[in-house]
Amino acid sequence: SFLKLGYSVYLGKVNKDMPIKKVKESHWAMLVPMVVIAFGCVLFGVYNRLPLERLLEPIVAHSYVLEEGHSEMEFWRHSFSLNWIAGVSMLVLVAAYLLHRHGMKKANGNASMASEPVHHLPGLRQLYDLAEKRFFDIYEWGFKRGVDVVASVMFKFDRLIDSFYETAVTSTARISGNALGWMHNGLLVNYSLWVIGGMGIVMFIIFR
Repeated sequence: SFLKLGYSVYLGKVNKDMPIKKVKESHWAMLVPMVVIAFGCVLFGVYNRLPLERLLEPIVAHSYVLEEGHSEMEFWRHSFSLNWIAGVSMLVLVAAYLLHRHGMKKANGNASMASEPVHHLPGLRQLYDLAEKRFFDIYEWGFKRGVDVVASVMFKFDRLIDSFYETAVTSTARISGNALGWMHNGLLVNYSLWVIGGMGIVMFIIFR
């Protein structure tokens, strides 16, 4: 992606419809910061001990506990040291450049289409198709489909609560109402029996 952008911006062919005469260099207020940042990137990239020892190490000196037997932080060695991570990175960059050149030839110098040969390589084509269908999309799997599952579970739980109130509570109320209706049927004899029975229970509790 960076090779396509860089080639299109700096090495691509000028569009004939573009008013070239109106194009001019940026103001010095824009150029100076860009030059300073670019110089700092190159300097700190080649001589990485400079920012690490002069800037970072003094800052974290009081909070960073050095391992026993080491006198300095071990995530750098010297300016031009190489390790397997740097070697793999360089190989990847070389491979990316070669693929970019191959794509440029296939696309007749059109940098925006330089990645098309990679897109159609055996195996990668299927991966690209799956990616376009959002098969590897974390949002698609983790949020949208996750929300669907959670919503389905919550809906069933809500239906269970509704069923409890609609069935169990109403059934209990209906049975209780029927029982109370049977006990209170409006007959004086029935009420007298309930009063006598209640007095008997009270007397039993008092004199037992």
